[in-house]
Amino acid sequence: RDRQSIAREEERVAGIVAEQVNEVDIDSIFSSTAGLDGGAIVEFVYALCAVSLEELRASAEHPRIFSLQKIVEISELNMDRIRIVWSSVWVPLSAYFNEVGCHDSLSVAMYAIDSLRQLGKKFLEKKELGSFSFQKDFLRPFVFIFENNPSPIVRELVLRCMAQLTDSGGGSLKSGWAVIFAVLGE
Repeated sequence: RDRQSIAREEERVAGIVAEQVNEVDIDSIFSSTAGLDGGAIVEFVYALCAVSLEELRASAEHPRIFSLQKIVEISELNMDRIRIVWSSVWVPLSAYFNEVGCHDSLSVAMYAIDSLRQLGKKFLEKKELGSFSFQKDFLRPFVFIFENNPSPIVRELVLRCMAQLTDSGGGSLKSGWAVIFAVLGE
């Protein structure tokens, strides 16, 4: 069979599956991730990031952000995990936000940056343990995006996010100051 007929068949099968899947069932998959063990949540996040990147690459004109939204959702749901597990979860998420924050579509990049800001605000509500630098690790994608996305609009958004995070979480900032100063120093 030729590629075109294979693609049509895959699309037909995907349509059949989509018709049979209930939206509530889909939401329950994501909302139940807080119950996964440490290794399973890390694998789930790696897989979801890969699916999201594929969605974003599939259409240059109208990239889908469904999985991006779900990444933000599961990040919030799993933020209370012990720090060693959360650090492992953050590895693929950090790389993901680096890439999506530099996406060619301005709306996708801005959505990712604003999502990262919202997650950062929630993360800063958690007390940083004395000998750890989780805030710096968590906020580091802002530096990457600021350095690697040439769009003045995106760079301005990153600066505004830094200002908002400083205003809302300045009292709880510890290692996160390094990221804020790195962005401001650019």
